[in-house]
Amino acid sequence: MLGAGLAGYLLCAVVVQGVLSRRFRAALVWPGTGVPLVIAVALLDLPPAVLVALAAAVLIGGVVTGLVQHRAGEIQVAKV
Repeated sequence: MLGAGLAGYLLCAVVVQGVLSRRFRAALVWPGTGVPLVIAVALLDLPPAVLVALAAAVLIGGVVTGLVQHRAGEIQVAKV
């Protein structure tokens, strides 16, 4: 259940990021690659603690990837 919810969240984030930046390339790198990673982790028969740890590792990897993409200018953010 955790994997399905997290994959759904990441899929929605792909759409939002792609629409707001008007470029889907950056959105497909992250969070787009996170969707199959989370599904693959969820399909493994692992203890709950390991499943949560791997899901957290995928999300932390996504944050790092997003920061790298932002610094490279691939992700545009609105100035508030």
